[in-house]
Amino acid sequence: MLRLASTLPLTDRVGERHYVLQLCSVSDQGNIFVASLSTGGFRLVQLVESGIRFLSNGAVCTGVEQITDIGASPLLGDPNVFQTSSTDGFVRSWDLRVRNSVESYSSQFSKPIYSCSSNSTHVAGGVGEDLVLWDRRTRKTAATFGETHAMDIVQTHFNPSYSSALISGSEDGNISVFDLSGGIHEEDSFVGALAIGTSVSRMGFFGPDLSNLWSTTGTESIHWWNWKENCDPNSPVGAGVTAEALTPREVLTLGQDPSDYIIKCFYDAEEDSMFAISGNISGSLVIYSCHAAGGNIIFGAQPTQVLTGGHNDIVRDVLVLPNGHMTTQHSSSTVVLSGGEDGKLCLWTNAGAGERSGKNKHHHGKPKMVEHEMEEPQSFNNAHDLVQLCDTVTYFMHLKMAAMDKNANFRVPAGVDKIIELAKQLPVPRPEEWGSLAVGRISTKRKYKASTAGEDFKSKARAKWSDEAKKELVELVDNEDKRKEKLGDKANHAGHINWTALARRYGFAGAGPLYRQYELMTGKTPPGIRPKMEGQKPMLEPEDASSLAWTAEKCDQLMRLVENEQYRKDTFGKKSLKWHKIGDLLGFSKKDCKK
Repeated sequence: MLRLASTLPLTDRVGERHYVLQLCSVSDQGNIFVASLSTGGFRLVQLVESGIRFLSNGAVCTGVEQITDIGASPLLGDPNVFQTSSTDGFVRSWDLRVRNSVESYSSQFSKPIYSCSSNSTHVAGGVGEDLVLWDRRTRKTAATFGETHAMDIVQTHFNPSYSSALISGSEDGNISVFDLSGGIHEEDSFVGALAIGTSVSRMGFFGPDLSNLWSTTGTESIHWWNWKENCDPNSPVGAGVTAEALTPREVLTLGQDPSDYIIKCFYDAEEDSMFAISGNISGSLVIYSCHAAGGNIIFGAQPTQVLTGGHNDIVRDVLVLPNGHMTTQHSSSTVVLSGGEDGKLCLWTNAGAGERSGKNKHHHGKPKMVEHEMEEPQSFNNAHDLVQLCDTVTYFMHLKMAAMDKNANFRVPAGVDKIIELAKQLPVPRPEEWGSLAVGRISTKRKYKASTAGEDFKSKARAKWSDEAKKELVELVDNEDKRKEKLGDKANHAGHINWTALARRYGFAGAGPLYRQYELMTGKTPPGIRPKMEGQKPMLEPEDASSLAWTAEKCDQLMRLVENEQYRKDTFGKKSLKWHKIGDLLGFSKKDCKK
């Protein structure tokens, strides 16, 4: 039987716990996992010899609203990439190697996206009752299927064995199948559906060729369906074996008590066996084998695994690690990760479980010396190895800080103190150096110097006004023909002087220095600028009230500036997303543009 091997609390600095909503296995080695959190964002967790730990402090995703779905698929073409959907209206792809989002797809008007999935050419997402498809090459909306479902689509899956097969599950109680091999038209692509009569909660594939589908529901029932046979045009009407268990909690018992909720099903591909996982409100878990017979799902007489002593609240998700098994003859290789509303991740395993679980016992009274188990020394051959090395250093630094905060006497390897001593000898990086590192422009000198390049008077850093530049600025502001000669089609925008383009010409990030220099030279307020009030920044003065409204043209340009890096580079000279520049260009505040 599986035993508790390790636990990992998910709490912030003030002690607030974060519910674990969903778990996902990622990375080519299968030892890194993603846990989405109730407070927004997610954390990365790594399986190591001594149990589980946060990877690089685990804090990767910030500034993202509630994550609604998370998953990795071989159809993405990279084992280090996974995707999330969220209530802020985005589907994002994340790469473990760069620890950042590498792709993003947005819904119209930032509508919440409740599910997501991808194949090699398209990304699918449940945007309310609409199933939206984005083209991965252009990152633009390719199609919207709005006639199939009547309520929120909470499950979306491309089938790994049939990459053109897209299956959606909705709160309206319908599971729909689309074949995108002949195009992405809703009426032509729709090939079949199953009505289960209650809202879909979770779905997954099973069977040797993944031609079967399991689904759990809001009423805690379980349904199986051979979607492939049902949707085959050569199959007779009514083909596609279905099976269901409408009241499985009464059978999936923990001792004498029934389960309180169904979590999911698990398919053991090597054994071609199915299992159902359920739990109770006290945090205990039970796993039963199951099979279909006569239209019903039949469960084993006794549980295959019972997991107790780890959680003390509802468990939201259970993840059986890749190549894990539930049968007795192979259970020694099984590793299970669970997470729930008690703000804990629990690792369950057979190998060394007794010894590992002993290390997680809490000792009261005087702090004890805790010997940290060391892994094999890490190699350092490439950038990936450097990232792993940084993870190790970060872990031990946090271990030392935890010991100081909690007055615990942790024993860390002697090399850590040497690293700290060496770090004290390094110069403290300045804010501008961190900024240069973030955009990939690392200076080899501690002192930055402005250098001219490209257009006249243009510099990378702290530009200075020469007499020639001052005279030219006044001429370009007052003479539209001269401005068009120097700046071309970027001379004006929406009937106003394009101050952003002028600022770039003189090497400034914003237009503020140009406003001030023009006022000093001429004694006049710059054209299109309201007179500066006490404590206020200059603002563009529209010619009429209509320019304060969001027009279709401005909305389209805003979307292009946010989503298209090349368009941003063509407009601003840099690919980085700067909301204040977008606001200056469109005549709105940064806050209005974000909304």
